[in-house]
Amino acid sequence: MNIDEQLDWPTFLASISLLQVAVVVCALWVIWRLLVKFWPFLRKLMATVDAIQQIPAMSQQIKDIHHEVHFNNGSSVKDAVTRMEQSIVILNAVHGIESPVGPVIVADRSTLEKGSIDEQHRN
Repeated sequence: MNIDEQLDWPTFLASISLLQVAVVVCALWVIWRLLVKFWPFLRKLMATVDAIQQIPAMSQQIKDIHHEVHFNNGSSVKDAVTRMEQSIVILNAVHGIESPVGPVIVADRSTLEKGSIDEQHRN
């Protein structure tokens, strides 16, 4: 027994009232309007879910960035910047050049020794 034998199309179509058609059309219109109205929210929600799924994959990148912006005995960018600052302070002190932010004040030569300025930056 197939569906055509079970369902008599002319009888089925004759049994549908105009009110039923109007209700179905209105329901479809309301569903369409809700989808159009909430689509930006749904798109943002889907983007947020996708971003949350990518967080574990970004863990190594975050660790690499952390490594570069914290002191770690010379191999980070922060350590390189500190060494550059030390060199600039030494050159300014030796040549008597004022820094752009004001004069470089060196209490004694021990401040210019390697490591002493680095320790000042860490504190």
